[in-house]
Amino acid sequence: MGDLPELDGSAFRDLLNHLGNRKGGGEYGLKKDELSRRSIVDPKMHYLLMKFALVNVPIAFTTVKINGKPPKKSGQYYIVGFGSYTGGELVIANESHNIWHRPRIVREGAEATAWIGRRWTLTFYSIESTKRLDDYEAVVVDDEWVISQRREGRPPIYLKAEKRVKVPMEIEEVEEAWDDRFNEVQNLMLRASKRSG
Repeated sequence: MGDLPELDGSAFRDLLNHLGNRKGGGEYGLKKDELSRRSIVDPKMHYLLMKFALVNVPIAFTTVKINGKPPKKSGQYYIVGFGSYTGGELVIANESHNIWHRPRIVREGAEATAWIGRRWTLTFYSIESTKRLDDYEAVVVDDEWVISQRREGRPPIYLKAEKRVKVPMEIEEVEEAWDDRFNEVQNLMLRASKRSG
C-alpha cells in the first residue's frame, strides 16, 4: 500500500485542540488483556482517535500510539505526522518519506530524521489481545467523558479512572432495564428521559 492520499489539515484540528501543550503522547486502545489506561484516563482522546480512524485508517488495528513506535511483531502499521514542524521524515530502507499529513502503511522498521517544531505522529497497529476494541466506546454520561464497555446480553458498564487509582473503576452498574431492541445510545437516551420525567 505504501503512500496514501494527503490529508487536509482539518483532519487533525480536533486532535490538536485536545492535545494542546502536552509534552508526550501515549498508547490508546487495547493492551493484551485490557483497555489501555490512557483510554480510560482520557476517553475524549480515545473518541477522537477512533473518529479519525473511521474516516482515514484503511487497516485493521487494536492500538494507537501518539508519538510512539509499534512493537516489532505488529506487522504492518499506519502512520501519519501532523503539527507545525519541519524535518521529521520517516526513513525506511534508506529512503526518506515526508509523513506530514501524508499517511503511510509501513511493513518494516523505520526511523525519523531530526525535526524542528512540534511534531505529532499517530501510529495505528494490531496486537494479539483477549479483548475486542469494538467493546469499548467513549461516551458522555452526566456531562463527563467515560468509556462504555459493552457486555454480551447485559447493560454496559462505564469505566472511569480516579486520581491515584491504577485500576479502572465502574462508575455505576446501570440498574434500569436494558432493552435489547435498542443500541447503546438509544438505551442511554431512554434512561435519561426516564430520569428527567
